[in-house]
Amino acid sequence: TLGQRTDGDQGSGGGGRAARRGHGDDLRERRGPIGPLEEDGTDEDRHRAHPRDHQRHEGCAAGLRTVAIEADQKVRRDRGQVEEDEEHHEIARGRQPHHRQHEHDHPGPEPSCVHDRSSLVGEVEGPAGQGYTYPAYWAEPFTLAFAEGVERALPTGCGAWHWRFSPPAAGLWRWRLRARVRWREQILSAETSWQTCMVPERLPLLQPVRQGLKDPRWFERSDDSWWYPIGPNLRSPSDTRQDRVLRQQAGTQAPDRRGEPRTYQTLGWTSAEFESLGTRAYERWFSRMEQARMNWARVWMCPWWCGLEWSRQWDEFGGLKVYNQAAAARLDRVMELAAQHGVYVQLELQNHGMTSSTVDQQWDPDGRGNPGSPYSRRNGGPCASPAEFYRREEAWIIHEQRLRYTLARWGHLSHLAAFVLTSEMEFTGDWQERAFANQDGGHAEATAAWVRRSLRWFAERDPQQRPVSMHFSHPWRGHRLWREPGLGFSNSNAYTGFQERGIQRLGGPGAGLDGALQFYLDQHFPPWELKRPTLIGEWGGHWDRNTPEILGQELHTGLWLQAALPYGGNTGFWWWLWMDVADTWNEYRAVVDFATANDPRGRNLRSARAKASNPQVEAVGAASAELHRYYVWIAGLDRTPRSALAEAGTLRIVTGQPGSRWMVERWNCHTGMASDRREYTAEADGTLTLTLGELDPDAAFTLRRSAPTAAGSR
Repeated sequence: TLGQRTDGDQGSGGGGRAARRGHGDDLRERRGPIGPLEEDGTDEDRHRAHPRDHQRHEGCAAGLRTVAIEADQKVRRDRGQVEEDEEHHEIARGRQPHHRQHEHDHPGPEPSCVHDRSSLVGEVEGPAGQGYTYPAYWAEPFTLAFAEGVERALPTGCGAWHWRFSPPAAGLWRWRLRARVRWREQILSAETSWQTCMVPERLPLLQPVRQGLKDPRWFERSDDSWWYPIGPNLRSPSDTRQDRVLRQQAGTQAPDRRGEPRTYQTLGWTSAEFESLGTRAYERWFSRMEQARMNWARVWMCPWWCGLEWSRQWDEFGGLKVYNQAAAARLDRVMELAAQHGVYVQLELQNHGMTSSTVDQQWDPDGRGNPGSPYSRRNGGPCASPAEFYRREEAWIIHEQRLRYTLARWGHLSHLAAFVLTSEMEFTGDWQERAFANQDGGHAEATAAWVRRSLRWFAERDPQQRPVSMHFSHPWRGHRLWREPGLGFSNSNAYTGFQERGIQRLGGPGAGLDGALQFYLDQHFPPWELKRPTLIGEWGGHWDRNTPEILGQELHTGLWLQAALPYGGNTGFWWWLWMDVADTWNEYRAVVDFATANDPRGRNLRSARAKASNPQVEAVGAASAELHRYYVWIAGLDRTPRSALAEAGTLRIVTGQPGSRWMVERWNCHTGMASDRREYTAEADGTLTLTLGELDPDAAFTLRRSAPTAAGSR
């Protein structure tokens, strides 16, 4: 059970952004305290590198006997006993989790090398007999200071054990802490007395989310209400491949930042400028997302941003099982900011380059500062190749400890919506070796076994039972793997660049964005077949080269297309830096009310097209027996702006229900408001004919059946 293995529950200072992003020399100047040596060093080596290292371990042993509880930023001690007061014990489900903390009181340095030596877990029992053994984690405090145009993570004190747990149900819960430490030749142990707390019925503002219990094709909150994720990628503060379109957007004009907070006044139009902001970029983005009514973001844990584990020769990482505490502090801050602005986070647990020697490879040294993966034998790890990361038991055991630390540190957060095991799995080692050459039928069983094992791991250990998935770049790959049970949602890329000659996917040349999004949904990830929500991981023009005009047109039309089609959310636009520079956040605000106007659960929505009498007009959406919704636009709008059509003709919609009456709402795609509402009656053949009038240059429609047909059909 969770908590029995403790090898990964520790951390080291330092960390930062990747030298491979082109700023390696600058990064090395920002270094903080160096982490401990890897475990294959001798005691003499450790003592030479850390003269007080033995004192650290003695301090850890002493510290595990000191018990404290943390609530509302206050730490109280009473020599192992927890005060029975309402402030500590009244916790909303997910809103105010228990914070139980062990602190060491040794005057020496923090015991940052505590893996393989100590275990601290909370044993929890719920009112219905639920039982959890949930791990604590070691954390060292950092402050994120901004000076001379750069955010730096600076250590501020000694580390401590923390235990955080959010009860998944109301009622009377009880819990205690249990500690074990290997100190010299002894095993020391201690445990607290059982404590109780009453968890009230009220739910947090950001409730935990899950797959629908009755209709798993959609997400819902823990109170059974429908939840629709909407928002862009916010992978990291930087992305150098966006620099080209950022320069095009800016032209030759310097940005006007008058009236901006001081931090942003010198911000230019490059990835490097955003990178220098660190978590302050997320302050900026989450604020704009809240204003635009967005509620979802995708964030990566990667060596250059919020990643915990990498080779010790680079950016203050400490090697395997030594977790970068500066990076963890950044993710703490990102999650804190997300909660402040009502944003749920989908967390990518690793990026594909970490286990790839081909696409975006980081496995091998790159000659630009990246020493390669700590799992590589070249760096003392257990794997001769990136494929062995997915095949070797020793690699899994080490990787599992990082998962355990991640769940211990952030798993109590109700707005941590989902985990993704890795990005772009087809570029990782085992899949590259076994399946990549066969685009449509390839399968790598070792990768599949690793995915199944990961899904079981989270299902057995995560009290919130979050959706867990994986990610492929190419939606046509991994057909068999995507049919594995237990995946929480479908998640791949839908770039219209995939339609170009030489690839000719997602409908091929000329299919347009609407063709790509419908093909992705119907042919690759049909939610009605897979019984889970379908999301888009990344989209927006070409994956590498774009113009501001194409991105602007695709962003606008793509949001409305996803809202009309039966997608489980409106996610994945990749070009977040361009969005900030171009100030296109409000494109999301306009689509929110339409997208969330009707709860789709239980309605069996399928993709549908309506027939326009005007050949310049296109219409696509979703249909069921009682609900239709469509996005209608002038052809080509996804590539270039279009002038209004004074007379767009009519739209014929097949209902299959002669004589049925439908309440039809027309939505303005610029204001996001319903502009007209009227009732229509289906003709004898079951079709509705809507008059479009002026189309400037698009509109959206919802149709709700207002009464059963004369024949009594639904």
